[in-house]
Amino acid sequence: MNTVAREITEAGGEALAIAADTRSYEDLEAMAKKAVEHFKRLDLLVYNSGAIWWASVENTPMKRFQLMQRVNPEGLYGCVKACLPHLYKNNGGKGAGRIVVISPPIYSRFLRGKTAYAMGKWGMSALTMGLAMDLGREGRTDMSITSLWPAAVGSGANDTLPQR
Repeated sequence: MNTVAREITEAGGEALAIAADTRSYEDLEAMAKKAVEHFKRLDLLVYNSGAIWWASVENTPMKRFQLMQRVNPEGLYGCVKACLPHLYKNNGGKGAGRIVVISPPIYSRFLRGKTAYAMGKWGMSALTMGLAMDLGREGRTDMSITSLWPAAVGSGANDTLPQR
């Protein structure tokens, strides 16, 4: 967290690092409030928290499954719920802002050997799709939510892929 804030500051931006446990809705509400107190508004939420355990159902302990569900879909849902009221205040109360979620596209190959993990990450993708529909129905055209999956964009993670 402090690394990201430092890099933003070094690049000429302004950043505020706030520690929050994504499993605690009270922490998430406090995080949103601190950000708004510091910056006077909230324009962007990036949810990159995640718990990971890649194993078969048989080899995934229940505690690991529960942690992934609490951090991945439940943590995202809490962050969104804590931040939406602040995003809705922008643009004269019409709402404006962006939410970016790190979650995968939904395809069956993703399940191989990581069903419990995929269940939570797909929940995050479902929230992305559902909130996008809500925003459209509500006419909040200056707001958006999108999911990104790092494996699908150029990064060091795919440097070993064959070039075409």
